[in-house]
Amino acid sequence: MAGERRRRRGLQRRRRREQSLLAGPALPAA
Repeated sequence: MAGERRRRRGLQRRRRREQSLLAGPALPAA
């Protein structure tokens, strides 16, 4: 259970970071 939760949190954090990176340059570019 703990491992699964940890994995889930890691994926969410990674996704959030990717979104922020994509949104960062995309907002000023557009």
